[in-house]
Amino acid sequence: MHTWAQYLRDIGRSTNTVYEYERRVRLWKNYLEERGKRLDEAERADVIEWQRQLLREKNSARTINSKISAVSLYYEWLVITDGIDDNPVPTGMSLRGTVPRIQRLTDDELRDVLAYFDTLQANLRTAFWTMFGTGARVGEVAKLTYTDVKLVGGAVWIDIRDAKWGSDRTVPVVDDKAARVLYSYWLDQHPTGLPLFHVSKRTLQEYATNYAEISGLHFYSHLLRHTFAARMLEQGVAMTEIQYLLGHKSLSMTAHYTESALLDTSHLAPSIMQQYGNGGTKPQTTPRLRPIGDDDSGTNSTRRGELPA
Repeated sequence: MHTWAQYLRDIGRSTNTVYEYERRVRLWKNYLEERGKRLDEAERADVIEWQRQLLREKNSARTINSKISAVSLYYEWLVITDGIDDNPVPTGMSLRGTVPRIQRLTDDELRDVLAYFDTLQANLRTAFWTMFGTGARVGEVAKLTYTDVKLVGGAVWIDIRDAKWGSDRTVPVVDDKAARVLYSYWLDQHPTGLPLFHVSKRTLQEYATNYAEISGLHFYSHLLRHTFAARMLEQGVAMTEIQYLLGHKSLSMTAHYTESALLDTSHLAPSIMQQYGNGGTKPQTTPRLRPIGDDDSGTNSTRRGELPA
């Protein structure tokens, strides 16, 4: 397993991903051992039955797919290293499932969460405010060092290195209080090469869980990232900019993070009141889409199903 772990690191998997892949393969190994088989003795029927058992245990499609994907990658590695002849994981095993919609924190919930952050000791308080002000992953914030924080043109920026999917980036702290909290804390530190906040990812997650238990709110550290993304969209930030801030590989992932944004689209609706001459109180607005056939040349040159250019 150590050699496989090194292979995962060589192909760009993060430390946390390697740990999770190893855990999934151990679950598979235990399943086989209960049936008197070794890893190299697995057959397609075993994989199919494991999938059925996971379904009976009420695992989500996403969880099942991730476990089987890790096992498949493990066997692909065995094939490459001449450990086995074939990968026993059949193709096309992926289950269809809906990605759960994650609701961002409401403004009232967010105020309570931020108030909780202010009750924590300085390093924890600053780490959480940094997550809130940048949308960075909890693991990315936990790994920040003194030299990863910089002041540019009066704004506070952080360098995120060795990030998931190779999404290294330099991003601003976009919330005013978060920027001031981070900068004030940073001024009291010294460049040591050690993590700036002297706290692990797991410890930060435990504090988030502790707040959830105290408050009754379903809160966890990653929810700050979803909330950040939704609030950025609400404030008119372009999706491509949000994608960069979050370090996403695709806009589709960013869309998933922003789907709970509270958007007011009333300004897109044209008023019809003046047409009927009753002097409605709603101000006249300009339609965002031109009427069909209303183009610059005065002729309708578009085909059915197309929008005017």
